[in-house]
Amino acid sequence: KSDSNVHPYEGARDAGSIVSWALEQKAKFKPISKVDQMISKAVFDEHCAELKGVCFIAFLPHIYDSSASERKTFIEIFKDLAKSHRGSPVEFIWAQGGDHYELEEAFTLGSGYPALVAVSVNKERYAPFRGAFNKKGIDSFIKSI
Repeated sequence: KSDSNVHPYEGARDAGSIVSWALEQKAKFKPISKVDQMISKAVFDEHCAELKGVCFIAFLPHIYDSSASERKTFIEIFKDLAKSHRGSPVEFIWAQGGDHYELEEAFTLGSGYPALVAVSVNKERYAPFRGAFNKKGIDSFIKSI
């Protein structure tokens, strides 16, 4: 421990304000969640089943329909978003398009790839993303949920 680790508190001196500030500080240092490929129900369960927030599932084009660099670009977008939203109760996973066709049909994602859906297992609700599949568009979608 050293003085360089000290963060001054300039807020109100009541318990609620201090607790809110402390939680904000804690969120800044929360580990960044991994962006795993959903290859089985176990991966979905690990990231989404017990989450008290929103799970974002991206369905990316099959590797034969795109390129490895395009897929890496999409995954990097989600890694960046996971980093910028690490204080929020969100998780990101991705699946190869067509591998979980029944799930895609259940979420009404019939418009092609890439596709994204926000799922709240806790509330039993979902919302498909209908916008530009880029970092800015997806970030706006996340903030609107």
